Amino acid sequence: MDRKELEEVLKGFEERISDNLRQEMDDKLDQFAMSLMKHMNERFDVVDRRFEAVDQKIDKVQSSVDEVHGMLEVERDERTVIAHQLDRHEDWIERAARKLNIDYDQAA
Repeated sequence: MDRKELEEVLKGFEERISDNLRQEMDDKLDQFAMSLMKHMNERFDVVDRRFEAVDQKIDKVQSSVDEVHGMLEVERDERTVIAHQLDRHEDWIERAARKLNIDYDQAA
């Protein structure tokens, strides 16, 4: 076997080794990528569960705030009605006091 034939044999051998190494590296990279994706999915699942819990707590707080807001609106409306009724009573008392010639002092 001469030098040229030996070089060709070595070149073919290098190509086969290179192909095998490339395939091995591709397989290892695929395994790593799959492992990384599995790990990332697990981590995101944990984060998603935590966000769901936080969302539920926020919903409870929002419901409570809405309930308090509703109660305050009812309270405001009731105070408005009571104030109007008090004004009418005060007006009636003042008119009655004048007709009956009674001194009436609203501040007293």
